[in-house]
This record gives sequence, structure tokens and C-alpha cells, in this order.
Amino acid sequence: DYNPSAEEPYIVMSLVEGGTLSSVFSRRGKLPYTEVIDLGIQVAEALEFAHQHGVQAHRDIKPGNIFLTVEGRYKVGDFGIAHTRKPGDQTTHSTFISGGTPRYMAPEQVATPRKVDGRSDLFSLGVVLFEMLTGERPFQGESVATLMYVIANQPHPSPFELRPDLPKTVGAVIDRALQKDATKRYQRGLEMAQDLRAVMQGLTG
Repeated sequence: DYNPSAEEPYIVMSLVEGGTLSSVFSRRGKLPYTEVIDLGIQVAEALEFAHQHGVQAHRDIKPGNIFLTVEGRYKVGDFGIAHTRKPGDQTTHSTFISGGTPRYMAPEQVATPRKVDGRSDLFSLGVVLFEMLTGERPFQGESVATLMYVIANQPHPSPFELRPDLPKTVGAVIDRALQKDATKRYQRGLEMAQDLRAVMQGLTG
């Protein structure tokens, strides 16, 4: 039972009537790029909000944790292994030492699970967008150890190799999100959402 006097963080989740992005992908395969851009905008803005309101890192951004409502809106769920901050506190709080789904992890999650921040979530979002656009994940391995090595050390393939019709502006956003060095990545979800909005505007006029 929840004890309101305790200082541990707790989670309240709304009921989402709909399905997950994972179920959408299972049914349809790779998605139209305008649909993926809209997905990216919504999730990047959701992460921006979370990162500015006490969640240092979600740590498990993946299709199974992105929910599509019956109204066609995307929501980010399952903050169970998130790093959180109390108001005015610079320390992080988490029940788990490590966590996440390996194939969507950022390089720093693979190497040092505690040293993550919002940029790690944006890398994971880049993996999700790559997969939704091409039908393939950018990092693969026959074992978890191999997969982690690939994430940490090998560059992601060009999305254009898997989807030649992809607009160059979309590929540029993916490439920045998937930078190994977090300082070269998007620093905030707001930045990523703004770039995706500019891409969408350029495509739809």
C-alpha cells in the first residue's frame, strides 16, 4: 500500500485505451515517414516534459512503452526504472542499479548504467524511429554481449540503405540522435522536436 509519509518516488499512470507502437509495427511493418515524424515529435515533446519535471532519464524508451490512444496520440509509459530527482535535489533516485532493453540502449547505458540522462532517452528514440522507418533495428547481435559491443563501438547503418526514398532531412535527424558521443546528440527533447517539425513543414509545405 502507498504510504503518503514516505519520501520514495511513486508512479501514477492513466488508463490508455489503445495499443502500443510495438503492436502497430507488428501489424503494419515500416511506417510512412510523415507518420514516423509525427510520432517522433510527440515522444520528443513528452520526454522534454518528463526531463524538466524530475525525471532525469526514462531508461527504457522502446515501442512497447509507447502507447497509441484511440484518438491517435502517442504517450510514453512505464517509468518503473526511471532515474528521478526530487525538487531542488541534484541526486538521482532509482530502485534498480541497471535496466532497460538492450537493443534500444544508448552506449552510456551499456557501459555505465548509472551515468545516464535525457540524452540517453533521445538516443533510444532515435533507435525507435530508425526501426519504424526501415523495418530494421540499427544495432543487432546474436547475443546480448555482442549487441552491447555493437552499440558501444560500431556506427549505425545508413537508413538510406534500407529505405532509399527516405528524405535526407529525416536521415539527418536520425543520424544526430544516434551519435555515440552524447555531447554531439540532441541535448533536449525540445531540440529534436523542433528539428522534426521543421522536417515535416518542409515535406508538407
